[in-house]
Amino acid sequence: MAYQSLYLKYRPTTFEGLVGQQHVARTLQNAVASGRVSHAYLFTGPRGTGKTTAARILARALNCEKGPTPNPCGQCGACRRIMHDACLDVVEVDAASRRKVEEMSELLNSVGFLPAEVRTKVYVIDEVHMLSAHAFNALLKTLEEPPPHVVFVLATTEVHKVPATIVSRCQRFDFRRIGLGDLLRLLGGVSAQEGIAAENDALDFLAEAADGSARDAITLLEQAASYSGNQITLNDVIFIVGATEEGPLEQFVTAAAQGDVRAGMELVERQMMLGKDAALLLQDLAEYLRDCLLVTLGGEPRRYLKAQPGKSVPVSTDKEALMEAVEVVQTTAEELRLSSQHRLLCELAFIRMSEALRRREPVAKDDKAEPQMGGMGLTTGKDERSGQAEGWERVTEALERDKAIPLLQLAADAKADLDDQGRLVLTFGYQFSKEEFERRLREEMESKTYLDRLLRGAFGRNVSVECRMCGKQPADKGDTTAGLVEKVRRVFPGTQFLEGGHG
Repeated sequence: MAYQSLYLKYRPTTFEGLVGQQHVARTLQNAVASGRVSHAYLFTGPRGTGKTTAARILARALNCEKGPTPNPCGQCGACRRIMHDACLDVVEVDAASRRKVEEMSELLNSVGFLPAEVRTKVYVIDEVHMLSAHAFNALLKTLEEPPPHVVFVLATTEVHKVPATIVSRCQRFDFRRIGLGDLLRLLGGVSAQEGIAAENDALDFLAEAADGSARDAITLLEQAASYSGNQITLNDVIFIVGATEEGPLEQFVTAAAQGDVRAGMELVERQMMLGKDAALLLQDLAEYLRDCLLVTLGGEPRRYLKAQPGKSVPVSTDKEALMEAVEVVQTTAEELRLSSQHRLLCELAFIRMSEALRRREPVAKDDKAEPQMGGMGLTTGKDERSGQAEGWERVTEALERDKAIPLLQLAADAKADLDDQGRLVLTFGYQFSKEEFERRLREEMESKTYLDRLLRGAFGRNVSVECRMCGKQPADKGDTTAGLVEKVRRVFPGTQFLEGGHG
């Protein structure tokens, strides 16, 4: 018998078998049991979450010889033919390869004919968002006047590309990314049945790498088993996935926090020589920084730092620094898609990250400064305006009381004072906090209106807000890759960049 891939072998055949989609399974079962089956369904969600699998189960439920039944037997002729793609009345097409109106019209011409083998025709159109505008129009006409013996199931990963006229004529089901717990149980069950011995950390890493996809999780497990000979270790999985080990990532972050440019450049060179994909390297670095942030906030790390004694991060930093470092790495990862200089961009990501982690000096205080107010990191000087500026403390207390967490956290490091013109000046120690605070007030009308109301209540009048950095200029938002190189040379004199292409 020919070998069958594990993701096909363990494809669910009943509604109960759908992993992580109980809301879909229960609704469809109730619809079949009550006879309230719609003429058209729209299944949307990430890849590998069970959309086409659910469509096939629905087709068996409608056509089982013991039904229609919410629990198809899987043994009768109709169930078996549908299960093996041998039923003429259950048609599955890929819209990506049959997107033209002529091809769609040819398909829809058969809709009016009665079923030849079973009681209900089921048309499954996968990646339906790929259809052309004219093909959608042809499909729309059929959905408006569907024959009673036909059910359409439209599946897509990009529902925003499906015309509203189509969506409105379907019952929509949103398939969710499958949780880590469900994926771990799935991987554990498949491993046990296939006689695969896998370390717990290896299964954890596989589940994380699958990114909510059951199909990807099983495929990666099968690949790792083939590589390791059914004895899967964490190192095997890291190698198969192409991920970066925790050691080099810790070295990256430590070197960045210490401003060790030479070490950072050598680490980039080493990873490129090992054939690491630049985008995946930055993705793993962002994951590592995220886990550092989670540990700093008292949470549980998801992928890295699990073996750290006492769950301590390898660098002494704060949440704002880590948040900015994550943003830097993610922004650079996006730039990779538009550039062929992958190695250079990785080097720039390291130096930008170093800037973020090393920029966090405490706000300078003069000898006359008062203690911090309310634990918020906000201070005022003992001048003639200090009594008025203390109104800012009442604002932060209101922010905390009303659970306005984003504004509260962003303003946590700011020093408040009133200038000669009566404006409230917030002096930030962190560039990220300043820019994000300004962005929210500029783009989120609700946040601006809310803050204006608090300021009027605290100061008894309308107060304008000006944001400044503590003796630092904001970063140039117009930086290009070339501009960043020059900026890096100014920040780190003598830096030598490695010539590189794709890496």
